[in-house]
Amino acid sequence: MDINDFFQLSNLVFCIVIYLLTHGFRKLISQFIPKIDSNNIYINIIIPTLPIIFGIAGVFSGYPIPTSFSTIFAAKIFWGAFCGLLSGHAFKIIKPFVKI
Repeated sequence: MDINDFFQLSNLVFCIVIYLLTHGFRKLISQFIPKIDSNNIYINIIIPTLPIIFGIAGVFSGYPIPTSFSTIFAAKIFWGAFCGLLSGHAFKIIKPFVKI
């Protein structure tokens, strides 16, 4: 395992996709259930864990992951969760270069 496995373009793209999925999910739920933004469980538990869930799900959807993480099941889960946690920060890095 090499630290450079974390800093590849495909990982950055994966983090941005996780961010966009989470953002889209939040907007969609807010449209159908307007009062959900005041729910403490939704704000404090569901929203912070969504990127992690999307990251882990993305690993098992067939997205190409670094070879050092593709051999062990727990490593795949770790990599997906790590990318999910980094997704918000990765978007902050890319946002000045992209107009959304």
